[in-house]
Amino acid sequence: MRLFSQFKLREKIGSSFGVLIAMLMVNAMVVGVGTYAIVEQVSHKQNVGQIFTEIDKVRLLVSRYVNSLSRASAQQVFLGLDATRKKISATSQGMNDEQLRSMLPLLDDFKLNFQKYMVEADQKSALESRAAMLGQRMSVHLDEAHKTPNLRQDHQAFDAMQTQLLALQWAGQSMQSDPRQASAQLRNITQALTDLRQSSNRIQASQDGQRLLFRILRDASDYATSLDSYVRFQDLNTQTEQRLTDISDALQDSNQRVSQSVDQAIRSQISLVIGLMVLMFLLTLICAVALSKYLTREILRPIRALVGVTHDIAQGNLQARASGVVDDEIGELAGSFNNMTQSLLDKNQALLLAQQELEQRVHERTLQLAGLNESLTLEISERKLAQENLQLAASVFTHAREGIMITDAAANIVEVNEAFTRITGYARAEVIGENPRILKSNRQTPAYYAAMWKALAEKDHWYGEAWNQRKNGEIYAEMLTISVVRNAQGQAQHYVALFSDITPMKEHQQQLENIAHFDALTQLPNRLLLADRLQLAMLQCQRRQNLFAVAYLDLDGFKIINDTYGHDVGDELLVALSHSMKSVLREGDTLARIGGDEFVVVLVDLNHFSDHEPLLERLLQAACSPMLVQTAAGGVSMQVSASIGVTLYPQDNSDADLLMRHADQAMYAAKQAGKNRYRLFDVAHDTAIKIRMESLEHIVMALNRGEFLLHYQPKVNLANSMITGAEALIRWQHPERGLLFPDSFLPAVEGHPVSIAIGEWVIANALAQMRTWQAQGLSLSVSVNIGGRQLQQEGFAARLGELLSDCPEISPQQLQLEVLESSALEDLAKVSAAMIACQSLGVSFALDDFGTGYSSLTYLRRLPAGTLKIDQSFVRDMREDPNDLAIVNGVIGLAKAFDRKVIAEGVETAAHGQLLLSMGCVLAQGYGIARPMPAGSLPGWISSWHAQAVWTA
Repeated sequence: MRLFSQFKLREKIGSSFGVLIAMLMVNAMVVGVGTYAIVEQVSHKQNVGQIFTEIDKVRLLVSRYVNSLSRASAQQVFLGLDATRKKISATSQGMNDEQLRSMLPLLDDFKLNFQKYMVEADQKSALESRAAMLGQRMSVHLDEAHKTPNLRQDHQAFDAMQTQLLALQWAGQSMQSDPRQASAQLRNITQALTDLRQSSNRIQASQDGQRLLFRILRDASDYATSLDSYVRFQDLNTQTEQRLTDISDALQDSNQRVSQSVDQAIRSQISLVIGLMVLMFLLTLICAVALSKYLTREILRPIRALVGVTHDIAQGNLQARASGVVDDEIGELAGSFNNMTQSLLDKNQALLLAQQELEQRVHERTLQLAGLNESLTLEISERKLAQENLQLAASVFTHAREGIMITDAAANIVEVNEAFTRITGYARAEVIGENPRILKSNRQTPAYYAAMWKALAEKDHWYGEAWNQRKNGEIYAEMLTISVVRNAQGQAQHYVALFSDITPMKEHQQQLENIAHFDALTQLPNRLLLADRLQLAMLQCQRRQNLFAVAYLDLDGFKIINDTYGHDVGDELLVALSHSMKSVLREGDTLARIGGDEFVVVLVDLNHFSDHEPLLERLLQAACSPMLVQTAAGGVSMQVSASIGVTLYPQDNSDADLLMRHADQAMYAAKQAGKNRYRLFDVAHDTAIKIRMESLEHIVMALNRGEFLLHYQPKVNLANSMITGAEALIRWQHPERGLLFPDSFLPAVEGHPVSIAIGEWVIANALAQMRTWQAQGLSLSVSVNIGGRQLQQEGFAARLGELLSDCPEISPQQLQLEVLESSALEDLAKVSAAMIACQSLGVSFALDDFGTGYSSLTYLRRLPAGTLKIDQSFVRDMREDPNDLAIVNGVIGLAKAFDRKVIAEGVETAAHGQLLLSMGCVLAQGYGIARPMPAGSLPGWISSWHAQAVWTA
């Protein structure tokens, strides 16, 4: 700035204009960049709309496929999904939209479930065709039986068999025509099949007749099995269809959230651009003002200096000179002026000598007149000062903006000013001689006036607020000061009251309090006042020993009305609905609006847990009542509904914020259940989730502290007494609860990442134990259970290879992985690929608990497992329950048909082993052979093992 001050005046002006032009160019750049950003967001909004259209198209194509089961329709669905995925990927990468990219997993989940739906539909159709074929075959066999004479000899048994066969077919057809009666018809089918077997056993026939009866029974049994599988696939098909609907709804919700986010981004961009434009305009304006002031200062400062010098010279100071100016145009003028001043100074010296002589003579004469004038001047000054003081006091009293009232010692009014008349409405003539009680409003208590008179007596003044009444009856607030005027003897002569009208301030204060505690649109309590009401309700509930309910209400379909008619119409609807809902509540209840279309209701003084139900029913009815709302096109009847979540205190013994969050969670449950309803917060379920999280923490700590260990249960060949291996079973040596079995802690980690860490720990420790046994001279195969989540993890085969490479002494063929048949394996193709990759390492697989899941045949057909493991629940009761025996026999038959090994678990007695041997199953494990034991006990047990005599006889 110092360098800039050395420039010529014209250079300063030119530089200032240059700075202003640069600021204007920056303004133009800000407008251009902001416009480009807004156009980009609008383009993103269009792409999001296209994604919404693609999702709707896919939903329509899925509906067509469900109705027609056409392969062409399915192909169109896959093409639509791929197109939607490409559109989402392109849009999210173009704008780096993580929220939009999060829709891709939902789209992949939709595709997987649709493929699952196709497979299940094909399986259901195949079973339906097989049941029809078996029904025709049974009819053909029945016709042949009619033509076989020796079968007709026992007419009663044959007719019963024919009737039961027809009943079986009728039940199967009824079940297919009406799936809702499936469970009842399955019981009829089972009973008919049992009766059919009994009837056939009573018929005495030749060998050909017996073969014909066997074929009829076999077809009937296959018919019943097909119908049972058909029902299971029907249920799966329905569940998958519901899952597709849920995912589709989630995709639409996600797309709507993205659209809202884009709208918010556009509004933010516009606000930012406008803000930057305003900011740059203000900066430009400030710069212009600053430059203007600077130029003004640079021009006027030297000119003012010259004016000052001129003024000094005019006052007789010819020594004054212009200085401190730069070398510019005004500086040249100042130099010329200094030269002129020096010339005048020289000429004035001669005049000063003559003036001094004249002044000496004038001074002598003045001293003579001064003595005469002094006494007269003093008297005039005193009178003038007194008059001025009186005029000043009168002017202040008359023109003061505050009201002034003067009373005598008896408190009778003796004088008021114009402001008193303006504030109170009383004219001066109306109040002179009256007592100030004519202004009394009766809002102050006698104690108030007693305190005022006490202060006047003790301090000679009082200050405070008062409520008085105008002449027209209107109440007003005033800020009042009263002072006591005493005489020389200290007695009160007058009271002077000075007051100002503060009614507008009080009204403004009331407005601020209303804004702070009430919603501006509906005039309902807002979140701040709601918090106070909740705290008060909790205190009253504890004192009265009763209940209160917190209900979180969200309107269904309100966004559509906002988008269709605009926010002004939506606001009118909100006001109407708030009045309607408030009218159905009791006097002590609270209805608060906390934002948008969300409300919170506090229902107090409930004596029973069910007392809130009729109130919520009335709220739902009020929320869904049609409302007449004025729009641009006239009055329109609009209707929405409400979803309500409610929690009860003190059953839900939480603080106010947590009560609202719990009610909010219950509201979302009501939304998911179909809307226009209410749901009670499940305190027990929430507690169970917290307990599960605590259990997970304890399990993780146990894994880190090394509290887990493995026990081993031997597997044997019943026919030759050979020990074929052992199964590794995890145990938890809990420091307080002792040894825990898997069913007491593994369910808590189901589906959680810690289950993968536990699974890897089991494999690694089993391999280490195998290495220890091998060093002791014991080479033993070990099977390990793995969960579905671990098997479906990316890179499972590679990780298994690393664990095997850490134990090079162990042959991979000695390790077997057991996959629970009841595990939820979503992507069978991925699971099959992982199993094949592990088999390439030399590791084998077994399907554990076979027969307990819902996809046994699918797993058997699509998963490359070499061994089937019959679940112990079937083996344990097969000697008493014919159904369990049939299942065990069926699994053994499936294993032989699919060329798989089979092993039975749950062998508890010698009789179990003997029956399994008779059915063709030679591999077994169970308590009848050996219980799971620590690793150190297994070598000793192997050396003393002897098979039961009935197995090897």
